[in-house]
Amino acid sequence: MALHDSQSKLIAATREDGLGGRLLAMVNAKAFADSLGYRFGFAWKPIHDDKFHSVEKVDKIFSADFIEKHWLGETVEPLGFDVLGEVAFSRASLDAAAARRRFRGWICNEFEILDHFRGGPQLVQRSETLRGFGFSKTVNQALDAADKCPFPGPIAALHLRSGDIVRGKYRFMLHFSDKVVASTLVKAVASELSSKGLTTLLIGQDRETLEYLRSETGALLGDDLGSAEFADETLKAFFEMRLMARCQKIYAGGSVYASVASMMGDVGLVHPKTLFDGSRAAEMILAELSRHQGDYHPLEAAFGYQTAFLDLEDQINPARARDIRHPGKGSRAGSAQRRLSAQNRGGLFSRTRLSVRRSRFEGAHDRTVRSLSRNAVARDWRAGLPNMAR
Repeated sequence: MALHDSQSKLIAATREDGLGGRLLAMVNAKAFADSLGYRFGFAWKPIHDDKFHSVEKVDKIFSADFIEKHWLGETVEPLGFDVLGEVAFSRASLDAAAARRRFRGWICNEFEILDHFRGGPQLVQRSETLRGFGFSKTVNQALDAADKCPFPGPIAALHLRSGDIVRGKYRFMLHFSDKVVASTLVKAVASELSSKGLTTLLIGQDRETLEYLRSETGALLGDDLGSAEFADETLKAFFEMRLMARCQKIYAGGSVYASVASMMGDVGLVHPKTLFDGSRAAEMILAELSRHQGDYHPLEAAFGYQTAFLDLEDQINPARARDIRHPGKGSRAGSAQRRLSAQNRGGLFSRTRLSVRRSRFEGAHDRTVRSLSRNAVARDWRAGLPNMAR
């Protein structure tokens, strides 16, 4: 134990984004606190005015006892706190900081923060930490219902996060794209999983897209297993999280919701692209769009082109980039693509410029050049410039 009064110092999670992000930060913070002898706390502020995120009040999520022990209020005044960031730290460095006067503790909000901890002691497993959370009666009922739901056979979960990354403001920011699996890859993923004897369980946000993909692949939806019985979106989210946790494997992008489900069930979390060699996933997406683009919402299709382009950008020349941007001008796909471009003006397809810009540095692989090139494209999007391949 530390020589100072460790229980007077907090490791606090204070995120204000979606349910998954908050839970993951809380798990990390509590794992540190329990392992190092500090006190755990969390802030929790409800969200009801966001188009893509809704977070209930703290007493709708957690038990009265858990709230009494750990809740710090809706927000935490950062004065007196250090921030645990993406810099290596150890127990000794934390203990040294804790000895300072007027020091309150640490804000612990980074998802990958455990990767930066050096030395001992061995941290409490995050799955064990999550199991120790005190949830409210209604949340526990949703989790129990998911545990009792019979599965028709071996199942793999596929999480289709979309929301603000596919249809909101973050679609203009390249660095968020890895969080999402393109819906235009789902048919190929479901087919591959079927060949391995696994039924696909699709968990996602857009009802129309999910229904279409179920009709095309035979995949299960959460509704098929009982999630439709939950009118409350938060309870439905916990129910579907537990369903994913019971699957043999979870396929997802960089979704924190899927990460929490993986933790909850101690099951593997992998990206669907690992099912395919090299650039095969990108080519499958482009093939799907050439045949069925009109079956997808325009922004779902746009994200498919984005995913394929980013996977292929190191291998294609500007001519191929233009082909992705303008497939067969006289074809049905080409007409649909132009309609899509008009609806998505200044958005996802401006990345064609990235290939052209990068071709000017052919043979150069310096990361700075790559960063500058991508940033220039992002500025184009934010400026709302027309989509033009040139």
